[in-house]
Parts: sequence; C-alpha cells; structure tokens
Amino acid sequence: MGIINMMIVVPMLIQSVTFGWVYTHLLGDNPNNAIVFAGVLLALAALIMLWIKEPPIVRDVDDVTHMPTAAH
Repeated sequence: MGIINMMIVVPMLIQSVTFGWVYTHLLGDNPNNAIVFAGVLLALAALIMLWIKEPPIVRDVDDVTHMPTAAH
C-alpha cells in the first residue's frame, strides 16, 4: 500500500514545488495556457503509452484443465 501511495504522492509533491515557477515564467500567469499545457502533456503520455509492449502469455501444459471422462 505504501508503494502505491508513493506513486501518487511523489509526483504531486514535485508538481506542487515546480509548477508555480512554470506557471509564472513559461505560461505567463494565464490559466488558459495551463489548461493547454496539461492537454499537451496528456497527449504526450498517450503517445508514449503506444511504446509499451504487453508481455507474451506463457502457458504451461499443466495449466490446461480437462473434463473427467468417467467416474471412479
């Protein structure tokens, strides 16, 4: 539970420390620019997700279940 919580809290801490400077100096204190900036970052994240490959499914022969053919 702590690792999952850190995956949320650490980026939020980084954002809260750095976004004030970004908002003032790069976005010109304009809220519209902040929304566009968030949209661009979201689109970049979506494009980067295309690079992630799903691992192949490996199945063992023992994992196959068979119906019983007769009762004992």
